[in-house]
Amino acid sequence: MLTMLILLTFLIYFSGTLALDKACPLKPMDLIFVLDGSDSEGQENFNKQLAFVANYTHQFEIGQNKTRVSVVTFSSEVKNEFYLDRYYDNSSLTHAIEQTHYLGQSTFTHLALDHVRQQSLSPNHGAERDVSKLVCVLTDGMSIDHSATITAAIQLKKHPNVTVVAIGIGIHVDYNELLAIASDANHTFRVANFDALSSIKAELTKKTCSVDGSWSPWSPWSQCDVTCAHGHIHRTRTCTNPSPALGGQNCFGSNQENRVCNLAKCPGVWTPWFNDQCSVTCGNGTLTRVRHCSTGHSEDCVGNSSEIVHCQEMTCKGVWSPWFNDQCSVTCGNGTMTRVRRCSTGHVEDCVGNSSEIVHCQDMPCKVDGSWSSWSPWSHCDVTCAHGHIHRTRTCTNPAPALGGQNCSGVSHETSTCTLAQCPSWSKWFLGDCSVTCGNGTLSRMRMCSSGHDEDCPGSAIDTVPCSKLPC
Repeated sequence: MLTMLILLTFLIYFSGTLALDKACPLKPMDLIFVLDGSDSEGQENFNKQLAFVANYTHQFEIGQNKTRVSVVTFSSEVKNEFYLDRYYDNSSLTHAIEQTHYLGQSTFTHLALDHVRQQSLSPNHGAERDVSKLVCVLTDGMSIDHSATITAAIQLKKHPNVTVVAIGIGIHVDYNELLAIASDANHTFRVANFDALSSIKAELTKKTCSVDGSWSPWSPWSQCDVTCAHGHIHRTRTCTNPSPALGGQNCFGSNQENRVCNLAKCPGVWTPWFNDQCSVTCGNGTLTRVRHCSTGHSEDCVGNSSEIVHCQEMTCKGVWSPWFNDQCSVTCGNGTMTRVRRCSTGHVEDCVGNSSEIVHCQDMPCKVDGSWSSWSPWSHCDVTCAHGHIHRTRTCTNPAPALGGQNCSGVSHETSTCTLAQCPSWSKWFLGDCSVTCGNGTLSRMRMCSSGHDEDCPGSAIDTVPCSKLPC
């Protein structure tokens, strides 16, 4: 034990003189070390494990609101050395690590993993904070119960915020078991012997301390990039809350958002009017005139971009009479008809327009004869066994008769037979013995339902009836 204390003191002092800055300054965390104390190690190698843990944790700032540490040892049993809420300063933590006992029995790794999940990570034992939790498992051999170890590791890794690191020491370690224990291959380490544990300190620290980036709040929206009409505004954010560090993930998503901004309409000026042709070549007519807004958008100018106005050409020579109509081409529904008119001069060329035209006409609506809808699906059989009936229906609605049209011809209901399985029935009665050997008594009788289930047949399966024997 004295040798171990000297070694721990030397390592802690030496590491402290080389690096005054503490590890993981950007985030507090929980560190749980699970140390193999089986008899394959021996006291000397177990002490080297303790030296590695003390040296590794010495680079963290230990405190109630900073980094917390717990140590668990295991062999044939599990021993909790101290929980996360036990030590809140580096000095007392280092002293507690020095006092860790060597168990020296078999390797029941699954018991240690279950203990960490059920006890070490309990809020009642200092794991109540929503911070990263690193479980570091050190072992020099295969577990006694490989299947139970795999199951325990799966359950442990389901715990929120937990990352599991597996460190295998020496040649007797099952690498596949290490992979199953660790969160992933990047959190699996192998060293040749206990003296080589110090070689993985820097890489383990990097994996422990990596910080994923997170977005800052959005900036205020910018001013609209135009002074009138339609434009755009934008806002930005940065991946600095915190910034990614030590190999952590960058922020996911866009650092800028854009939106449309709508301001007052820009002022515009109309061009002079441009006239279309007059609708007539003589007399009074109309014409359409248009104009354009200087902005290219008519809504930016006040008023209409087109209008219809009166126009007057030279006096016409003739005047048309009123229209005279021919008969409609149909007696009901929609049709057409020809109408004519006469020019007052007797010459159609003296009047503007046509002397005849075809127009739409509509007499009274036509009657509608009814037609059947499709048949409905057949109904269920109206019995549950033997012979019954099914039916289906249709309606005179495709279309329904209207305006004096004929009703549908035929029936609206059809019936058909249906045949199901034969109904269950009772067998003949089977008689029991008479209750007396002479005189009058009773006997029980029994029958069986053909379905094998008495409730499928009406009545009772057992009955009692009178019986008579010879007089006594």
